[in-house]
Amino acid sequence: MMFGVPQNRQSTEAIGLISMTRISAILLLSMLAAAPALQAQTLKEWTIVGYFVGDDNKSPILEESQVKNIDELSQRGSGDAYDVVVQVDRSNKINDYLRSRYSDPDYSGAKRYFIQPDKWTVEAKLGEVNMGDPAALLDCLKWAAKSHPAKHYLLVINSHGSGTLSWRGPGSTADSQPGRVLLPVSSYVAYDDTDNDCLTIFELGKALEAFAAFNGGKKLDMMALDACLAASIEALFQFRDGVDTLVASESLVPGHGFAYSSIVSAIAANPAIAPDDLAGIITKSFIDRADSGNVLGAYRTAGAEDVRAACDGLVRELRTAAKETGKVSIQGLTAFAEDKYWDLERIADALIAGRSNTGGAANASQVVAAAQKLKSAIRACRVSLWYSGSFAEQKVGGLSIFWPGKDDYARYRNFYKATAFAAAGLWDDYLDWYELGMQ
Repeated sequence: MMFGVPQNRQSTEAIGLISMTRISAILLLSMLAAAPALQAQTLKEWTIVGYFVGDDNKSPILEESQVKNIDELSQRGSGDAYDVVVQVDRSNKINDYLRSRYSDPDYSGAKRYFIQPDKWTVEAKLGEVNMGDPAALLDCLKWAAKSHPAKHYLLVINSHGSGTLSWRGPGSTADSQPGRVLLPVSSYVAYDDTDNDCLTIFELGKALEAFAAFNGGKKLDMMALDACLAASIEALFQFRDGVDTLVASESLVPGHGFAYSSIVSAIAANPAIAPDDLAGIITKSFIDRADSGNVLGAYRTAGAEDVRAACDGLVRELRTAAKETGKVSIQGLTAFAEDKYWDLERIADALIAGRSNTGGAANASQVVAAAQKLKSAIRACRVSLWYSGSFAEQKVGGLSIFWPGKDDYARYRNFYKATAFAAAGLWDDYLDWYELGMQ
């Protein structure tokens, strides 16, 4: 009996050959068709992402400054190796300058712009957006990463700022649950008047962490806060899992803000510029432009834990010294925001220089050693620091720490306790003892 196996095998092989040929042709055509799309999504070196919160319903001045900042960004605009994009939220205030600069001056919502040389191109018209909602920031970052992918991202938040404390919205000092974050349902910075909200230190930290997860586990390269009072050890510690470098000022920031044209020019001149070098340009160009009495620093968040540990070591020695000297008194410090925030390195310097009553304590040398360790930890994580006016005379360190008086500490204690810095360290316990007499 003949089963015809050789004939059937030949037919099967022939069919298989034809099938593979067709599949190969289909794959080749698919690859050729996808090539332009892949080429269009080639990673650029940098994308600057502006998050400009101008929704100040009391005055158009902030928004006017932001328009001038965007004009600076567009002096060079995006280039072949880098992109500049901005999400802007407008207020319901208008003046002659804004009316002359907008094609639709009565529009009071948010827009997304692709910044080109001497041109703003609208990529999206969003309507009213609560820019104080962390979900809005995260959505902006995702849009930038999808539409303008890059090897490195610089996020610039341009807004009002209030230091570590936040006055509005979920998780703020006004909330019965300070520190809570509504992500993704849903100041530190980014005060939005229309929605009566802001980005708390907690919300900003969680939004950065969520973007890192979206970005394949890679943290944001740099965040520059063009906002007042934003540089603190509490912020550096809170953001350590979501961003590599923080650029911010512990003092007030003048209305003109950063030197935006210098930032873009630096990237245009060297698209592969290292983050540390770019941070140095941001800080120095700001001081070169500022009138007087300003400070701006850049810090690696990877060093925040070392600063926290060194601060804890100093707290232990100060508590020990206080058993002999009574409450520790330190002179020659630098304060901000009605004495709520104090330059951390100046505290260390004063103790090292003997400007305190700890000199007569048995552990006086240990206090000095702990202060020196704290100063070294601050400097180790600092990338760049520039200052002018009285801050230059005092040689501030650029990072503040929360140290208010008794009444303010009692008022904001629950909020402060919710910060990651307080939860991980001893500074809040020191304030409990120093300001409230708690053991």
